[in-house]
Amino acid sequence: MARADEKLKASLKAWRKICPEDPTDIEDVGKTQAATDKIERELMTLKVQFRRKADEYEEFSADDVAAHLKEVKAYQKVLREVQSEQTELKKWLAKVRSSPSALPFALVVKGNDKGSLHVFKQENRVDRSAREGKQDITGSKVHNGTCEYTGGKLVFDFEDNARAPWKPLLQKLVNRAGVNMKVALARNSESDEPS
Repeated sequence: MARADEKLKASLKAWRKICPEDPTDIEDVGKTQAATDKIERELMTLKVQFRRKADEYEEFSADDVAAHLKEVKAYQKVLREVQSEQTELKKWLAKVRSSPSALPFALVVKGNDKGSLHVFKQENRVDRSAREGKQDITGSKVHNGTCEYTGGKLVFDFEDNARAPWKPLLQKLVNRAGVNMKVALARNSESDEPS
């Protein structure tokens, strides 16, 4: 009888391993979405069949299954938001590539490896999006500047002359959006030394 319990425990553990609680930690949205869809199907099937299979589960009740299903559905909502943000970022990074002038951006960061990137043609949209990003990532800071596509790279010029470690984070965020562009920091952002 404990075999069914172990299988469900293992499925939930595998799902949590692939799907980090913090959406800024999601590396591969497609893989995360597939894992979430799989556990949802498993829980939905179990919920429907629980009356017949309840005796196979010693540690799980119908309420436990319903609670896990609610958790999975909430995670799917977060995933949709992450996918929407990445689609929007991809669209605007393509506009940076074709724009003759630099576009404003905001980088919302927490530590050296968590954050979100916001790029738009209008400064007020960047600010609004960055504020929302800052609310999503508690304890974060916002760095503003401009970015342009030059020399085959997305070049970010920070207003506050921010330096590394932002280059690896920017590259991670650009890659996660599905954009195949290299990232560079503007010369005045890379060094404190006078030119």
